[in-house]
Parts: sequence; C-alpha cells; structure tokens
Amino acid sequence: MDLLGENGGPVRIAGRELGRDELLGWASAVAAEIRGADSVAVHATATPETVAAVVGGVLAGVPVVPVPPDSGPAERAHILGDSGASLLLAAGGAERADGEPPLVPVDALPRNGGERSGADADATAMILYTSGTTGAPKGVLISRGAIAAGLDALAGAWAWTPEDVLVHGLPLFHVHGLILGVLGALRVGSPLIHTGRPKPEAYAAAAQDDGGSLFFGVPTVWSRTAGDPSAARALAGARLLVSGSAPLPVPVFERLSELTGHRPVERYGMTETLITVSARADGDRRPGYVGTPLPGVETRLRGEDGAPVPHDGETPGELHVRAPLLFKGYLNRPDATAASFTEDGWFRTGDIATIGPDGWHRIVGR
Repeated sequence: MDLLGENGGPVRIAGRELGRDELLGWASAVAAEIRGADSVAVHATATPETVAAVVGGVLAGVPVVPVPPDSGPAERAHILGDSGASLLLAAGGAERADGEPPLVPVDALPRNGGERSGADADATAMILYTSGTTGAPKGVLISRGAIAAGLDALAGAWAWTPEDVLVHGLPLFHVHGLILGVLGALRVGSPLIHTGRPKPEAYAAAAQDDGGSLFFGVPTVWSRTAGDPSAARALAGARLLVSGSAPLPVPVFERLSELTGHRPVERYGMTETLITVSARADGDRRPGYVGTPLPGVETRLRGEDGAPVPHDGETPGELHVRAPLLFKGYLNRPDATAASFTEDGWFRTGDIATIGPDGWHRIVGR
C-alpha cells in the first residue's frame, strides 16, 4: 500500500524548502540504507532530515520510531530499547549515547532515486510511544492502512485538497504534527509550510506571504494567537483553522472567531485511534464540542458498570471506539492490548464524554 499521493507541492521546514521530487529522491536514498531493518528510530527534530527519514521508512516498508528530541536519557533509552530499532536516523552531528543503535547521517545521503513501496496495508508504518496514565511509555503499532484510512477520512471532512497550503509548527513525533501534518500533506498533495515553532507571527506570515489556507494548532497555539490581534486578523484569508490534541477553551474559540472570522474546527483522537471525531468544513462548529464520528467510525458510551449510557447530550460515560483506523496493539504488551479492548471488540479510550441525539460529542474528563 502506498501512503503517498501521486503528485504534490513542496515541503518547507523552518525555512528550508524541498520540492516533491527532491524529497522523494532523498527519501529513496534513506530507504536504500534501511531496507530490511525490523524498525528504525528517527531523531524527530523539526527539520527536512526528519521528513526525509520518515518518508524513507514509508518507501522501504520499515516501521519508523520517532524519538522526541527533548526526551530525557531514561525515556530515550526506553524507546530505543523497547522498540528494538536497529538504526538511528538523524542529521550528521547528532549526539548518540553509548549503546544506542548505529547512526545514519541523513543529511549525508544523496537526493536521487524514485522507488515506491508495496508494503501491505496491515504492515506497521509507525511505532509511536505514549505514556498514557501509568507505567513506562508504550509503543503504539499503527498500520499503513490505518493511516491511509484516517487521512482520507479527514481529507473528506475538512475538504482538504491539493489546492490547500497546510501551515503548522507542531512537533514531528506525534500524530498531530507528523501523521496529519506531514504524511497528510504528502498524501493529499498539498504544499506544507512548517514554521519551526508554532508562533502566531509565523502563522500570520504564512497566511499573508505564502497563501496558507489550512492551519493546524493545539489550544495553547490558538490561545496565543487569540492574544495577538494583529496576527489573528492576518488569518482572515485562511480557509480552515483546526484545533486538537486537547479541548479548546470556549473563550479562546469565541475570541479567535471574532478576530479571524473563522469558527475553528475541533477534532478528537488518540495515538491509538488517530482522529475519530471531528467537526466538518461544511458544517456546524460548536464551542466545547469535537464534532461527530468520521466515516467508518462507530462510538458508544458505557458506564462504570459497563451498562450503555444514553446519547442524550447530558449523561457522561466512557467513550468507546470501533474503526478501521485503530492501532494494531501495544508493542510487546499483549496484556495491555487486551485490557484496552472490551470483550466485544471496542477500544476503551479512557475519556469521559457525552453524545447528543444528533451525534455531537463533547469530551468532559478522563
């Protein structure tokens, strides 16, 4: 299964731009270096090297393990050891501790080649580590098919096309910044501008100077933007502002709407589920709500005793999800995997929600 679209615009990361052909040529060289590995770790800085490394993994059909650049020694050692990554991909000069896998200096590789991957849809594309609420971070196995299904559903929900210019400055080791914010742009074919850091002034410049039309941010980004009226007003020409990874406070939603003229699209997901619920580009957007299930996604609520909770918009219950974009399980943790699903096959999110008669979801706690 090919995760990448046939055509696409350039990728610019913190001011360094790559055309699509150059990116694919570079990624092909990465793929040639890593082909046959069980998995590879990527020092996931906000750089073109990270994008080339991740796309190289996609082309080679090798699972990619993003390593947060700000992770402490213990967390980093756990991720590298637990994942079994046999190589570490990074820019030359990156620090490598004793006992870590051999370093592949991505920036030293050529930028020519053109191979495509034929890996199965069920093959693991990403191993993303999530801390959850207890214990050491767990490796979440995400298949190529799940990523494709999730991105295609979002493209439909957000009317995301190659005509868009995606702008964000989110970390490249989470679902939001990496899968949606990089692989999403490459699959849809839209140009990507990654601002290095998600600063309001950088978003404003991308809107005014580069035709940015689709903006991704987390609530702290949108809060800072709402607190910078000149930067917020510069987003008036955008098509869609998307907020996720945490609830967007209602006052921020309302202030952003006032300044930009856009009611933000909110969505809900987890590392284990990708994005399952979202408001739509052509529909209502309600402050405090995350929208309705994406196509192919089923949701339900259950009480502490496992009994069904009514979808009346008032009664809270644990949110359960069933969808083709769910993760394959936790790496090396069969007990944790089994415990995260109900006997009838629904994933327990651990989040408390209400669902209205019209299907609108509101996350109220954990």
